[in-house]
Amino acid sequence: MKTWLTTAIYSLLLASTLAFASPPPININTASVAELVALPGIGKAKAEAIVAERDANGPFVDAEDLSRVSGIGTATAKKLEQHLEFSTPQGDSAKPAPNDAPRM
Repeated sequence: MKTWLTTAIYSLLLASTLAFASPPPININTASVAELVALPGIGKAKAEAIVAERDANGPFVDAEDLSRVSGIGTATAKKLEQHLEFSTPQGDSAKPAPNDAPRM
């Protein structure tokens, strides 16, 4: 009886953990409109605006950079940050690498 109960408890804990697991982040620099609408607070119009801004002016480097999109302010960008990644289509980070070359 004790083994059965322990197994049942562990099964419930595992199931509840899986049910609340968050989805993987969406790459804002490669995502389609259909993928972007899955983000909290992003409807079709904002998703289309994100893609249009990205196509017109290049990749987003961080969440704050989303403020380039009309209708997305710093508060919305902050809420989205945990759901996003910012790699370029080539796979590199959109942020420029620091200049680590030795100074002469």
